[in-house]
Amino acid sequence: MSKKFVFSIIVWLIPFLVFSGGSKETEKAAEKAAKIELEFPSWQAEEAGFADFWREVIPAFETQNPQYKVKLVQIPFKDYNDMLTTRFAAGNPPTILHLPARNAAQFAAQKWVEPLDDRLKGTDILANWTPLQSSMKYEGKYIGVLLMGYGNLFFYNQKMFEDERIPFPKNERELLEAVKKLTNEAKGVFGIGLTTTDHPNIYPDVTNIVYGLGLSFLKDGKYNFSDPAVVQAVELYRELAKYSPKGTTTELKRQLFVDGKIASMMDGPWVAAMIAKAPESIRPHLKISLLPFPKNPGNPSNSMHIPASISPEKKEAVWKFITLIASPHFQARYTILTRSPAGRANVLTQEMVKQYPELEVINKAASIAVNSWPESQKVMANYALYSKTVASAMIRLMLTNDPTKKVLEELQSKLEKEIVP
Repeated sequence: MSKKFVFSIIVWLIPFLVFSGGSKETEKAAEKAAKIELEFPSWQAEEAGFADFWREVIPAFETQNPQYKVKLVQIPFKDYNDMLTTRFAAGNPPTILHLPARNAAQFAAQKWVEPLDDRLKGTDILANWTPLQSSMKYEGKYIGVLLMGYGNLFFYNQKMFEDERIPFPKNERELLEAVKKLTNEAKGVFGIGLTTTDHPNIYPDVTNIVYGLGLSFLKDGKYNFSDPAVVQAVELYRELAKYSPKGTTTELKRQLFVDGKIASMMDGPWVAAMIAKAPESIRPHLKISLLPFPKNPGNPSNSMHIPASISPEKKEAVWKFITLIASPHFQARYTILTRSPAGRANVLTQEMVKQYPELEVINKAASIAVNSWPESQKVMANYALYSKTVASAMIRLMLTNDPTKKVLEELQSKLEKEIVP
């Protein structure tokens, strides 16, 4: 082999040798340049309206903070609180914490969320937020930023009512009469949609009626399930459930309403975003009103938090994410995309109402809503157990012939032993 040939081979190999020798340094540089992932589980990642909102916020945040990548993960609402509880208990929290507001006290009681008072002082949030932001206080400190406080609404298919010559119900008696007449189970048509299987939203369903009639499950610091008026209200709930599809989740109930299979339902304002995407043949007939009860229940909906155990750098990143959501621009987008009242006050303009008329009744419901949360911080700190226990009793009412009074008395006795108000 000639020296000239060997020299040629060496010259040819030099770039590869240099590249190979520098590969470790290149890998290190790539790792340093890699984006930091912020895990963000939510039950809203695929939900109409809310998914659209998150798809706007996340790219905006990543543009402003290119070192971060937000990983939005869909978790079914039915499993959401249990999944998060398990992860926090195992010391493996997500980075961005999105909670149903009713579960916030439970996480605060375990010291799983960061107090936000010092961070809030540097913003205009407290000065410009809904009064329901007070629900984010635990032991005197703010532990989250409320995204929405709302009043529940009565959604109905006007054509289905008119076809049967049934007037709009003005009270609970007329509601029950209407759903009876509108139900034709053989044709797969139902007068009302309720959550009729094991699901976190059984509790809100029954409180729509109980609190809507001006009653409460707690009174003077004690459980009130055995009150004759409460028993009668729950009996109404039990009767209404007979005219709802059986074994139905909240998500399926909503879809059946949008598909024209359910004539009415009581739910939060976010359903309006689903109506906007209903089939053209059905959409014009889907209407929104206040509940046909003396009171209009509602409560804080969902909230944003910083996990206490994540790194200081990630805490700062999550706070930037929260403050971006809280900006006037994204609060207005929240109202439009989700058809729900935003946390920031005065973002609803007359122009928005003209373009989206349903926002008028949605915001009216929020302004008159009576809070249907348990009136006890101890119960709220154990909300998951409390609501599951109530829901189990409601399922028992749906599946058995046990007297309502007996079921509620046994429920009250069980709660008095497990969760002292």
